[in-house]
Amino acid sequence: GGRALEQGRFLVEYCPGGHLLGTLQALGGVPMREASVLGIFQQVVAAVECLHTQEPPIAHWDLKPENILFYKDGHIKLCDFGSSVVGEVALGGSGGGGAAAAAAAA
Repeated sequence: GGRALEQGRFLVEYCPGGHLLGTLQALGGVPMREASVLGIFQQVVAAVECLHTQEPPIAHWDLKPENILFYKDGHIKLCDFGSSVVGEVALGGSGGGGAAAAAAAA
């Protein structure tokens, strides 16, 4: 008569375009087109804004080219939230110090 343990599930969305680092490496040192760079940057900024405006807010804390994935339609998806922080402290709110404090401590 014991209670069955609940199993957690982890859903991963397939992003066939790979990650930004792979895209840059495939270019072999050839710069990306300015329009492509701006499009990627705009999407990253929008994704970060979405995270920061959640209630409570979320800070990713590990944005780098290999954590920016390309979905099949060319849109980006952020991944690897293992270093993320949730709450006002994540954004430098009361008592946290945020990224500036973390950078100063590093």
